[in-house]
Amino acid sequence: MQATTTMATAAERPAAVGLSWIDKLTIGAIVGIVVLVTIPHVERLARRDNELDAMRTLRVLATQPVLPGSAHRDGTLQGLVGGDQLLWRRLEDSRWLDDGSLQRHGYRFDLARSPQGEVLLRAWPVEAGATGRAAFLWNPRTGMLGHDNPRLAWSGGRAPELDQALDARSGWRRMAAHPR
Repeated sequence: MQATTTMATAAERPAAVGLSWIDKLTIGAIVGIVVLVTIPHVERLARRDNELDAMRTLRVLATQPVLPGSAHRDGTLQGLVGGDQLLWRRLEDSRWLDDGSLQRHGYRFDLARSPQGEVLLRAWPVEAGATGRAAFLWNPRTGMLGHDNPRLAWSGGRAPELDQALDARSGWRRMAAHPR
C-alpha cells in the first residue's frame, strides 16, 4: 500500500492568525517615532499655556482694589485676595505656599515693592524650563512686563529681582494687552 501525500494549496491552508514579528517590529518603530516627536511638542505647548495663564492670573489679581487702612489688606498677596470667595473660585487649582506666595499652574505669584516703592505683582515658574520659562511683573504704571529669563535664574524660591525691573535695558518688555 502506497501512501499518497498531498500538498495543500494556498487557498486550502488556514489563514495566519496575527502579525509576523517583522510587522510587529515595524508598527512598534512607528509608534516609537510618533511618541518621540509628539512629547516635546506637547511639553512646549504646556509650558506656553502655563505662561499665558500666569499673565491672565496677574491681570485678575491686578483688578483687586487695595483700600488704604483696610484691616484685611495687609500688603501681602494673601491680604489682597483676602476672603474674596469669588476671586478664589477664579483662581481654581491654586494653593498658598509657606512663604505667603501663591502657586498656580506651574507658576508662583507674590506681591512686592520695587526699590522706588512701587507695588508690583510678580509671577515666575515653579521649575524654570519645565513648568515655564518667562517671568512677569505687573504694576499700575507700566502694566504687564515680561522677561525671557534666558538663564532660568528665576525659578522656585528665586523670584525676579526688583532693582532693575522697571528699566527697559534690563530685558523686561511690555506685553500685549490680551495674550492669545
